[in-house]
Amino acid sequence: MVIVAISPPYYPHVSNKNNNLNSISIDYNSVFSEEIDKKEYFMGISDLSYAAIENFEDTAPYIKNNMPLWKNELYSIPFDEMKDLSIPVINIGPWGKDLHKLTERVFVPDLNITTPKLIKELIDVI
Repeated sequence: MVIVAISPPYYPHVSNKNNNLNSISIDYNSVFSEEIDKKEYFMGISDLSYAAIENFEDTAPYIKNNMPLWKNELYSIPFDEMKDLSIPVINIGPWGKDLHKLTERVFVPDLNITTPKLIKELIDVI
C-alpha cells in the first residue's frame, strides 16, 4: 500500500460575497483609528463553515465521493442541514498569527478594544 496524502476533515467554504451583509455600511474611519481588512473568504478553519453551503449540487457529491471514511462514526458533514440553514455569515475577530497552532497569538488591543467595538457597531447598524 502507498499512502499519497492524508487530508484533515473537510470544512466547506463559506463566503459573504453573495449575501446582504455586504450592503452594511459602517464609517470605519470615524469609529476606528486604523484600517479594517474586509475579505470575502476567511482562509482559516471556522465553525461558520457549517452555517451554510455554497453550490450544494456540485459540492456535496464531490466531497462524498472523494472523502475517505465518508459517513462513518468518525466524521461526516451535515450537508442537507447546512443547505436548509443557509445563514449569512460574517467572521469578526482580532488580528493574530499561527491560527490553531501551539504558537497561536492575537493582538491584545484588537481582542479587547477593536473587535468588541466593531461587533457593537455592526449590531447597531443591523
